[in-house]
Amino acid sequence: MHCFRALAMGAALVALGSCSSIVQGTDQSIVVNTNPPEATCKLEREGQQIGAVLATPASVTVSKTKHDITITCEKDGHNPATFVADSGWESGSGAAGIALDVVLTLGISSVIDSATGADNRYQSPINITLVPANVQGSVGVDETRPLSDGEWFGQDGDWQLSLTVQGDQVTGEASGGDTEALAVNGRVLLDNVVDARVKRNKDAAWATLSGFFPRVLLIRNGQIEATFELEEKASGSAEDAAPAS
Repeated sequence: MHCFRALAMGAALVALGSCSSIVQGTDQSIVVNTNPPEATCKLEREGQQIGAVLATPASVTVSKTKHDITITCEKDGHNPATFVADSGWESGSGAAGIALDVVLTLGISSVIDSATGADNRYQSPINITLVPANVQGSVGVDETRPLSDGEWFGQDGDWQLSLTVQGDQVTGEASGGDTEALAVNGRVLLDNVVDARVKRNKDAAWATLSGFFPRVLLIRNGQIEATFELEEKASGSAEDAAPAS
C-alpha cells in the first residue's frame, strides 16, 4: 500500500504540468483579420505586449491564461480599432479533461489549470473593421449587405472555393491538393463578416471560413490555410454561352 501511494504521488508530481496542458496544450493561435487588410496590430495582456501582427490577415501564437487580451490595429488613413479577446472556458477541457486528470494526476492538476487559465481559450478568428479617418460623426456597424446573391469563386494555390450566397446564407464547397471536397455552410453577418463551417463527411468542423466578404480565410487548427479573393460569376457570361465543340 505504501508503495502504491508513493508511485501515485510520483505520477502526480510528474504530471503537475496539468491535464489541459496534455490534452489541449498551453498555447493557441489567434487569427486576426481586418477590413481593410494590411493593418498592423499589437496584442496586450495586463499592460504588457505579448505579440504583434505586421500585416493582416495573420495568426499569432499566445499562451493561454485567465486574463483577456486587448488587440489594437492601425492602418494609414484609418482610425485605430480595438478588440478585447475574452479568455473563456475551453471546449473539451471540462468533464472529459477532468476524468483524464483524475487518472493521471489524482485531481491535482485541475486546481493548477483553473488558477493559471491553461484550461481557457481565446476567441479566434477575430474580425476588426477599421473606419476611414475622414469619416465624420458616429459610425456604427454597417447593417447593409452590398454583396449580391449569386455564385462566387476564389483560388489560392491548390485551394479552390465556390460559394453560393442567398440572403444571409452561404453554402458551397472547398477543395485543395489531395483533400477531398469539403462542404461549406454558414452565414454572412453584419459588416459582411463571413462565419461558416467547413465540414468533411460528418465532422463537426474540419476548418472554418471567416473574414470580410469577398475576402475570406480558410482557417484550420488556428492557422490560415488559404486566403481567397472571391469574384462573382457573371450570369450568362461568354464562357457559359459558348457552344460545345
